[in-house]
Amino acid sequence: MGAGFCIIFAGLLWCTYRAGHWAMIHNVVVRDAQKLSSWQQLKLSNSVLAAAERHDIDAKLLLAVIKIESRFRPGLRSSRGALGFMQVKPIAVKQIKPSLPANKKLKEKLRHDFALNIRLGSAYLNYLLERYEGNVVKALGAYNLGPARFEKRYRKRPNKKTKYVKKVLAAYKKM
Repeated sequence: MGAGFCIIFAGLLWCTYRAGHWAMIHNVVVRDAQKLSSWQQLKLSNSVLAAAERHDIDAKLLLAVIKIESRFRPGLRSSRGALGFMQVKPIAVKQIKPSLPANKKLKEKLRHDFALNIRLGSAYLNYLLERYEGNVVKALGAYNLGPARFEKRYRKRPNKKTKYVKKVLAAYKKM
């Protein structure tokens, strides 16, 4: 990561070597998540950057997924049971963290806890990227549809970009 130092400020880890990258991510959040309070924008930026670093995923890709999944609306719940910024489904969480109980408490945390939602959503995306050998198109398609539905639907044309994948990649390019 390079030379630098870290401090804890306002309960958040701040490292000098990541300050420039954080500023770029935060600028995108401020621009695209205008309905969030300044504190929520700060928390979102830190959560995205921490998850991106932890799972070795481009932070802008995570922001693009969040933008398409939830339009930066916290606490969102879809009709299909997907929750929070990254629209994480409890069944997806069970694939990456089988020890977590899929109970009502977890669902509420996924819905309202920025950091947990982004950490688990990015872990799931990382799992899919590994499963599809780094193929972002396949990983995003499986993130949206679930791996089984994705593989069944796109067995004949696995690199076909769905509308969802096209939207995420377009949002990514604009960041």
